[in-house]
Amino acid sequence: MFSASDWVLEAQTVHLWWISLDVTDENLQTFISLLSESEKIKADRFKFPQHQRRYQAVHGILRIILGRYLNIDPVQLNFTQSDRGKPYLTEDCNPLNLQFNLSHSENMAILGINRDRPIGVDLEKIRPMETAEQLAKRFFCASEYDLLTQAIPEERDKLFFQLWTAKEAYLKATGEGISGGLNQVEIVLNPLRFINFPDWYLQSFEFNPDDDDNYWAAITVEGKGENIEVKCFSYF
Repeated sequence: MFSASDWVLEAQTVHLWWISLDVTDENLQTFISLLSESEKIKADRFKFPQHQRRYQAVHGILRIILGRYLNIDPVQLNFTQSDRGKPYLTEDCNPLNLQFNLSHSENMAILGINRDRPIGVDLEKIRPMETAEQLAKRFFCASEYDLLTQAIPEERDKLFFQLWTAKEAYLKATGEGISGGLNQVEIVLNPLRFINFPDWYLQSFEFNPDDDDNYWAAITVEGKGENIEVKCFSYF
């Protein structure tokens, strides 16, 4: 259960939602009923039923959560997008100027929300990556590639996803996406931060919803870290 204060978003605060997409058929029908016609059409285009189901669930839950912050019926929310596809709430239904970003992997999703500042999130299920070094050599900066190749094998996959999600989160925040160039975003550890974008806050998370699944997530928001507080919530 959530208290009324959980839905109050202060200007210097980021709310990060962990969302399970393993939903019952009954709940799924509720989520589908909230979707716009364009969202329903997009869902119908998925080739595999599990992908369609996840899309319907996560976008229905997105509407529910944003509607609670704004005190608006989820059906009444309207979305637009940038030239490169980053989604936004339209001004007519967004008096708080909420900014959000969504990412999902397998049966989990994350949703980052704040006010006024560009925000980006990325989520990846941790899995064996036989091509980690090749991908890092192609898409990472030289210093990041060195970090990965020097890591012990047991930690290499986690490190790969920690770096990858941080880069993706930044490129999603700016709206550039992968086309913006993963190797244009340089990251260092201890403490984790962007080398070339010092005015962006970055935080990284490992999440273990059960014994079998581990995820790595990153959240970035414009603004220096000492002014930003991240609060985590679960929608399961």
